[in-house]
Amino acid sequence: MEDYRKEELRKEYGYGNYQDKGLPKNKKMNNSPQPYIGKETPKTADINEYLNNLRKGVGL
Repeated sequence: MEDYRKEELRKEYGYGNYQDKGLPKNKKMNNSPQPYIGKETPKTADINEYLNNLRKGVGL
């Protein structure tokens, strides 16, 4: 009976349903104290400039 209970707890925990000790249900929650700041998408010119600098650094 004890093994069955352990398996049930493992299953519940794996599904994200384990709420003991204040654990969040959402595993992907942002728990960091700083707010999330999205990165800007690089401009096409910036990518080309980066590639040119890489080629110069490699010697192509």
